[in-house]
Amino acid sequence: MAHPPVPSTHAEDDLTSAARAVLAGTLSDPDRARPLHSLAAALDALHALPRALPDDDEVLNWAFTEAIDQLRAAWWCLAGGAYPTALLAARGALRTGLASVAWHDAENCTLQPSFTEWEAGAPLPSIEALVAWLDANASVAALGRRAGLDLAGHVREIDAALSDERRHHHLHNGWSVPGHAANGHAMAGEALWEVVGTLGAAWLTLYPSLARGVSDDVAQAVFRHPWPASVRSAVVAD
Repeated sequence: MAHPPVPSTHAEDDLTSAARAVLAGTLSDPDRARPLHSLAAALDALHALPRALPDDDEVLNWAFTEAIDQLRAAWWCLAGGAYPTALLAARGALRTGLASVAWHDAENCTLQPSFTEWEAGAPLPSIEALVAWLDANASVAALGRRAGLDLAGHVREIDAALSDERRHHHLHNGWSVPGHAANGHAMAGEALWEVVGTLGAAWLTLYPSLARGVSDDVAQAVFRHPWPASVRSAVVAD
């Protein structure tokens, strides 16, 4: 027996109509639609990147997959014009993704809480704990000495940018200003690209064997910005 449709309120109709209008506007604008397609391909490529490691473990299946889901949520928010929320989701992905990189090397990881504790309900490691772990990591230090690339500093910088309430406030208040959709989309989209590239760079720095198996398509998708591309070049050169 078919159930009768649930009547919607006027407010729900307005919100649904607005969401459809924003999404339609995004997808009809080539300057916004093309980067969205590229970003979607980058998320798939990033998800596949650590799968070349010999141990397809629970960290990849649960923690890193959650980071990818957070980035996909950020993608949807970006497509729907919810730019501040896209930044919040991207920040969560940065933390979850970096914790996944650390937890995968279980024998040498001293990061707290541990993956097992997180899986049992503990909160994610703070960004301060993740930066401290990167600062103390021998592979990260070696990359810094050899190539002058500061992974920990970059993580600190991008987290600060994603957490900047002034940026969120600006994106939110300017939503209805003519021309703002393109500007807000570009700003939030660049932030998502930064997170994708940073997580890719972290995987290659901690697990250099991955670099030699990265296809050109994956490299072009994930390491789009000069900074992560420099990390890949430095790791491959070894």
